Amino acid sequence: MLAEALVSSGCLYHDNPFDFETSSAEKIVVRISFPHAGVFHTPHKISKRYEKDGYQCFSLPIFRDFFSSVLSVKGRDDTRAIEAIKKEHIEACQYLSLALSYDRIIYVSYESFVAYEKYREYLFQELGLPAPKGDFFDANEKYYA
Repeated sequence: MLAEALVSSGCLYHDNPFDFETSSAEKIVVRISFPHAGVFHTPHKISKRYEKDGYQCFSLPIFRDFFSSVLSVKGRDDTRAIEAIKKEHIEACQYLSLALSYDRIIYVSYESFVAYEKYREYLFQELGLPAPKGDFFDANEKYYA
């Protein structure tokens, strides 16, 4: 949902930072999950690839709260035990705390992003972009029941 919001504010979107040829677009969005293919790539290394082509890079790690993560995983009939989910969440927290030490990293709360227009306005102002347009909702809410 964040990628779509960035596109609505004028950015070009690409789904894979490892096979993307930079373009003449002024602002691009490259989405990557952490871990990506089982590896926690550092946003700093990914950003360097684009900075050498003249882009100013911002990393926007989206993080879910633990309770919502568990409900979402369990609601999709994922067979992992809660302890495995907790371990993955803790690893992601540790990774995020290290990643936040880099410049131009802005932590994004998924729950706040989908729920609060003021939060989206603030976030996009930090990026120098107009506030995103469109409907925002928690796509995982269906798994919480």
